[in-house]
Amino acid sequence: MDGRHPPPRGGRNRIRRTGRLARHLPLVTLFDLLLRTAVLVDVGRCWVAFDGPVAARTAHTRPTDGPAEIVYIAAYRLALTFALVAVVAVGGPSRRTSTRRNRVWKAEPMQVSSPPPETIAAATSPDWSARADAGRHLAAWADQDDIAVILQGLLMDRGDTAVVEATCLALLRRNDIDGARLVARATATADDLLAVGLDHLDHLHDAVTTYLIPDGPADQLLALCDALAPDPDPATATGATRLADWARPSSPAGDQPHYPVPNNKIV
Repeated sequence: MDGRHPPPRGGRNRIRRTGRLARHLPLVTLFDLLLRTAVLVDVGRCWVAFDGPVAARTAHTRPTDGPAEIVYIAAYRLALTFALVAVVAVGGPSRRTSTRRNRVWKAEPMQVSSPPPETIAAATSPDWSARADAGRHLAAWADQDDIAVILQGLLMDRGDTAVVEATCLALLRRNDIDGARLVARATATADDLLAVGLDHLDHLHDAVTTYLIPDGPADQLLALCDALAPDPDPATATGATRLADWARPSSPAGDQPHYPVPNNKIV
């Protein structure tokens, strides 16, 4: 218990009803004013004004019509008022329900099963920033084989290492086996680029450091590397060992080599 008192029973419903009436208060007030004015006018029509000083002195008035007409008119206008209140009461919840459904739809959008074609095309754009954005967005579909091939190419991008770091960081933030597999494979493949003077390995390491510092999920990354270590693909297995070496200094567990694999992370 946090010490706070629970809200009174039915408090939310009272608030909703109050808000509904508040929205229609100007209309109800206007109608009530018209009703009161019309009734007074009708009553005045049934009585004549003071006629002469004699009538004024005696304050006597004389009715021109009977009271039945006054009662009939008042009852008719009162019925109209009740009808208006009933329309407001019935019409309010339907609009509120419609608004609530729209809010739920906006809060939980439908998951797209594949990336937009323009995002895939951006992965081969001559603009390095477009390729970096493509890597960030395509990381959401790293579990699809065709998208994984594109992401692997972005991790080895020879035009600008900013694309490498952006794609690597997006894959690590998935915090699952699919993203870790692509990064691990890239760390092993980057050795081949050293022979041609490309320092992709350093930029991959920088992305891992950015992901883990100051308090990133180093233990979870180590668990994923431990699961990828026996992978039949030699590049993936070798890269998982290297990736674990990079992550281990950031782990509170120190240099322990084995960690439990997080639930729902191995597919």
